[in-house]
Amino acid sequence: MSWKNHNNILTGFLAGLLLYGLTYALLLALWQLPEVANYFTQTRIPFMLALIPNLLLLRFWLLNKDKQESGKGVLLLTFVAMLVVFLFV
Repeated sequence: MSWKNHNNILTGFLAGLLLYGLTYALLLALWQLPEVANYFTQTRIPFMLALIPNLLLLRFWLLNKDKQESGKGVLLLTFVAMLVVFLFV
């Protein structure tokens, strides 16, 4: 595997996990502001909002870059994260 071709499921999963974590951290930082805290009344909202950039990354990799395997990794992470949020949060 060459270093320029990172088209595999693990790369997509890790990129999606990194993007999800960064977005969730940003949302938690915003949640501390008094003006924004009223909008996050349910605990599921920040988890679900953090998945939106993953969908944009999925679309970018599948349509623009034609990286099918990496897109499958992002899709896998997004699906697993949604299941975890709905079942356990």
